[in-house]
Amino acid sequence: MKTAYNPQSLENNYLQNEAEEALQKGIIDKAVFFEIENRYSSFLYNPNFFARIGLFILSALFLLLSTAFMGLLTHGFTHENFMPLLLLMAIGTYGLLEFLVRNNRHYNSGVDNLFLCAIIIYLTAFLFGLKNGDMLLFNFFILFIVSAYLSIRFTDAIMGVMATYFILGASIQLLLLLIGRQHFMLLAIAPMLIAPLLNLANSRIQSQKNNNLYDNCHKWIGMFLLFATYAAGNKLLLLMYADPSVLFKYLSMSLSGRMEMYSNMDGLYWTWTFAIPLLYIYRGTIKKNREIIRLGVILLVFSVYTFRHFFHIMQTSHALMLFGGLLILLCGVLLRYLKSNKKGFTSLDIDKEQPMFINLESLLIAEKLGAHQSLPQKGIDFGGGQTDGGGASGDI
Repeated sequence: MKTAYNPQSLENNYLQNEAEEALQKGIIDKAVFFEIENRYSSFLYNPNFFARIGLFILSALFLLLSTAFMGLLTHGFTHENFMPLLLLMAIGTYGLLEFLVRNNRHYNSGVDNLFLCAIIIYLTAFLFGLKNGDMLLFNFFILFIVSAYLSIRFTDAIMGVMATYFILGASIQLLLLLIGRQHFMLLAIAPMLIAPLLNLANSRIQSQKNNNLYDNCHKWIGMFLLFATYAAGNKLLLLMYADPSVLFKYLSMSLSGRMEMYSNMDGLYWTWTFAIPLLYIYRGTIKKNREIIRLGVILLVFSVYTFRHFFHIMQTSHALMLFGGLLILLCGVLLRYLKSNKKGFTSLDIDKEQPMFINLESLLIAEKLGAHQSLPQKGIDFGGGQTDGGGASGDI
């Protein structure tokens, strides 16, 4: 499938981002950075962070006013007319997005990000507002196709995450249709198996790619699948895969009713809830991946909150103080231990200490640009001269 952008412009934008990061780390100097900008110019409109926020807000106001205006023109605020209005807005938003990308080259400018999210919101409201009964599988499948298309077409990571969520939900719903909805506990077992398999497939696809255009998409899809794997065994997050009716029924239960609901697989849930974050922290440390380490720490904190939700051993403030103190103590021990380099692990800021190491990035950039060798200065050449014959030749 062809992307909406010029592939060379995307590649040049990727190289410029890498060069800017290398400049901030001190790997290259400004002269090399400006040379990279000149040689690999990108014509995509990609403003700074604050400009993106402003464009995002303005685009949201534009869509809200456009929806209200179209609703007044078509009398679409009744249920019968509101569903076609949502579909019309989804199609119109996509057409406007294609126009802006083709003519103004918006790339992560805030405008295209909002329009992509708006398309999915309009389409989701349209599908789930049709009152089509037990068509949840069909809705998930349609939303997956649209999200995957938008992710590939516009190289967007958010749409990639949405497509992953919808295909995961579609897989769960298909399994429930095959075995029956009375087996509620399979809502936990199925994501425990499906999410890691999808993560493995995502890693395989990423390793087989020859370009870097979708690296950000694969990265965030992998992070979401790691979270989904954890959520499959967490009692509070388990119902994110369930039907809304099951979720409302769960929320209306008392605490004893909720615990009875999970009593058959209680050991598996608690083992999964605390073992997975520790596994993420260990794997992130071994792979030197800070994103996975941070995710593991956040999930470990949420595991403590989950335990506190079901077992009221102490007050919430006391539990948070105790666990926070343990985290501070653990961080202090690790910082002291890693003050000196331990088999490649260190507590030093690698961004500030990067010039101390041999930088393969600078070598790759130099190879990419090509070395500009200066011509040697011409010295005295011996041989090849001639004499004038002492004036006998007439050339004095």
